[in-house]
Amino acid sequence: MKIVAISDTHQTYLTDLPKGDILIHSGDFSLLPKNVSSNRELMISELSDLKSWFDSIRDNYKHVILVPGNHDWIFEVDYEFASNFLEGVIVLNDRSIEIDGLKIWGSPINLEYRNWAFNRAAGEEILKHWNSIPKDTDILITHGPPLGILDQAFPEDNSPELGDIDLLNTVMNLELKAHIFGHIHGSHGVLERDGTLFVNASIMDESYKPTFKPIVFEL
Repeated sequence: MKIVAISDTHQTYLTDLPKGDILIHSGDFSLLPKNVSSNRELMISELSDLKSWFDSIRDNYKHVILVPGNHDWIFEVDYEFASNFLEGVIVLNDRSIEIDGLKIWGSPINLEYRNWAFNRAAGEEILKHWNSIPKDTDILITHGPPLGILDQAFPEDNSPELGDIDLLNTVMNLELKAHIFGHIHGSHGVLERDGTLFVNASIMDESYKPTFKPIVFEL
């Protein structure tokens, strides 16, 4: 199974994506700031752009999966409408899907930071979501990273780790084949730990420039 992973595209619509069996977008297709959740016209405009892009590349993949991110307000405001609008795209919001024997679970929930979409406080509030991840999950898709794994904005400067400790503790108790996320742009890359492939698939750097390539791997 060839998987192509991207994240944090922020209204950059790539035209040279590698082909594969599954395209996974782990959130932040939008560029909207945190104070526009009432501007439905603007949100739908961005969603329309996303749909047009997915439609243009759909033939390159058997399946396209999206897990929204903290910028993707339309899914926080009207999840049912937004999911139906992206006809043919699998949108995961604390739910799973099985594709060719691979059990995939996704969630847009983020560790609380300012007032973005899908924010949850550390501890009991966010654990309500992580505790619902099935034990037999093969691929986990979240928008944000676990603590200490590809979660530094400026790793070359040893900047602070920004991931979620509750997500880390949850992941360490699962036997995942892969965990795909983004959110922290500067830590784009892959890391294998205890048999799990961790993938920060952001294509943007911390200056919001589309610097990085999609990550392709086989399962």
